[in-house]
Amino acid sequence: MSNSLELYNLEGEFNETLRQYKQAYLNYISVLQNQNSNSQYIILDNTDSSGNTINSIQNTSENNCEILCSANSECYGFVFDAKNTCYIKNNSAFQTQTVQDSKFYIKNKNIKTNIIIYNEKLIRLNQQIIQLLNSTQTEVVSVQNENKTKLLEAKKIYIELLKEKTKIQQITDENLTTDTVKNFFETYFQYQYAQYLFWFFLLVIIFLITIKFVFFPHIESNMAKFIGWALFFAFIVVTALYSYVPAGFLILCLIISYICLGFLKIVPIP
Repeated sequence: MSNSLELYNLEGEFNETLRQYKQAYLNYISVLQNQNSNSQYIILDNTDSSGNTINSIQNTSENNCEILCSANSECYGFVFDAKNTCYIKNNSAFQTQTVQDSKFYIKNKNIKTNIIIYNEKLIRLNQQIIQLLNSTQTEVVSVQNENKTKLLEAKKIYIELLKEKTKIQQITDENLTTDTVKNFFETYFQYQYAQYLFWFFLLVIIFLITIKFVFFPHIESNMAKFIGWALFFAFIVVTALYSYVPAGFLILCLIISYICLGFLKIVPIP
């Protein structure tokens, strides 16, 4: 293959990768703007992505399509159209055109990874173009001048790509740090809130006991049983509030099971 033809092919691949890189960059910015969302996908409404289809499923649902994509390590995202057809896309997929009632789902983690992959690929292709231009010898002055211009542009692009690579890494690191800190404080405040609720219920119990002894000392009651059930109830309420957490849901199920066994007189209850 001649240097001119090889250079032409490299430039074509570079331009195509650059187009995909720009789209991945836009998608990545969209992820950052919606980083408060816990969704595994971002959704581009009225958007299609032609080609790069791993497989298609007709007469299905968006939820089923998402499950299939999540289970496939090669799935970058999927398109779900107005005909209830799901198109599972590979890592070469990108936003192509506007189509009414068509949704393009893209995995968040793939967007963050692909922008780095495209950047590194552009750097590699750019290096190949520079090496090829340096090794190309020609006696035609116009071609020499054109190659010199391309070489200068390629070197300039190379420097810009390296700067963008550093910037992307910084953004990724900052976003990771932000997510880590956010998750820590969310967990911390949930823990503090649960403690607050428990102590609040405990104070209510103490208040009721005080009222009983001060104003109604003549009324007989099983105080130990009352306190036991009150604490048990407080614990159930606090646990129920956090039943969306796997550990909280498990504890709630165990409490309910224990109560059922207690009423069956299999285990002791207060």
